Amino acid sequence: MRTKRDTRADVAMVVEDEILMRQHMVQVLREKFGYKKVLEAADGEEAIRLCSQSAPGLILIDLLLPKLDGLKVVEKISRKYARGQISRFNNQYGTR
Repeated sequence: MRTKRDTRADVAMVVEDEILMRQHMVQVLREKFGYKKVLEAADGEEAIRLCSQSAPGLILIDLLLPKLDGLKVVEKISRKYARGQISRFNNQYGTR
């Protein structure tokens, strides 16, 4: 039996090193915005690895991340996987 594959519009990714903030954002994306699949990454390297395995239509990414900062991750993802929307934020200063 074939299973329906997730479309890009069904998949989002949250990149946030603070676990409680990440869990809250995942919950909001699922419950309020209807995303069926929400990928989670705690650092920049994990985010890039997940993008190579999936095709999120939306990425919410913290700018201050361990291992690889959010701006470098956005550059790499945009260059290599150029798909979907990426929203950057910094907990200290709010959403951008």
